[in-house]
Amino acid sequence: MTDPEGSTELCEIMDEEDFHYRMMFTPQMEGTHTLSIKHKGLHISGTVSPFLFYLVYFFLSERGLICRIIDIKL
Repeated sequence: MTDPEGSTELCEIMDEEDFHYRMMFTPQMEGTHTLSIKHKGLHISGTVSPFLFYLVYFFLSERGLICRIIDIKL
């Protein structure tokens, strides 16, 4: 994931079986972020990677960091 200032952070990926995966990441600021899904350095074919999303706000709760995404560009 790349934040609005260009800093990149790796995501945690968990295999949910049946070819489904869960991705977890922790944005540090509001603004337009880019989420790239790659395998061996190349964007996954058949997807719209990279995804652009706009993070409006985030806050810490008893369940962890809560984010609100208002726009996803596919």
